[in-house]
Amino acid sequence: ALLESTWLHERFSCDGTQQLNRTAMYFEYPSIVAMYLSNIKYGVDIQIDGVTISPFSTDPSNKFVWDMGTVHVAFSQQEVSVSVPRGVDENAVRVTPFEISSLLPNTTYQLSVQGESADCALEAGTAKATADASGVLTFAAPVGYRCTVTATKA
Repeated sequence: ALLESTWLHERFSCDGTQQLNRTAMYFEYPSIVAMYLSNIKYGVDIQIDGVTISPFSTDPSNKFVWDMGTVHVAFSQQEVSVSVPRGVDENAVRVTPFEISSLLPNTTYQLSVQGESADCALEAGTAKATADASGVLTFAAPVGYRCTVTATKA
């Protein structure tokens, strides 16, 4: 049912029917569906000052892969892998705070960063992080177009 009504006309009449004399296949509706999935269901929020992944579901079997453009997120309670761009320059790499929710409470995760750039590396002493009692894991790691950050249950 969702896909049947994804591509809608630009405007609706007062009774809620589509106005057929307006722009067909209006692009904003599929964009809104993509934003809902990204921001609400999967909780992927990439900002200039940090990366937050906070899935709506706290079901332990919740697993997903969000792959759109240069953003890639693979999530499970056992392992989270994130690759996001950082800035206009595709070679830019910068240490960025992460906050990942819905993980196993009070569990230690092994952190790793892989990438083509020498800047895609963790600082000494930052190879592990522990989720708090609510299952929120916080750490800082370098991100950039060719860096992949992974947190794996230790």
